[in-house]
Amino acid sequence: MSIAQGDAGGYVASPWANPYLYRFDLNRDMQSMYQELKEVWRELTAPGAQFEVTEVPVRGTMIKAYKQAPPSLREVWLASAAH
Repeated sequence: MSIAQGDAGGYVASPWANPYLYRFDLNRDMQSMYQELKEVWRELTAPGAQFEVTEVPVRGTMIKAYKQAPPSLREVWLASAAH
């Protein structure tokens, strides 16, 4: 990988010198971000959390839904009318 001068006077690796290595670094960064996303998602949807996910029957089929979600769109409209 070649070296190019960065904005702050430091040197950064040029992605054009070896695109494969640049993609590898980008892939590693994406994997790290994805791991953080999965961790946050688990925290938000854990039992007792604000966005807890549970299974509810809808027309005879069990689907995943937020436990604290309003039961119908009518409830959403009624709640919004108070504001």
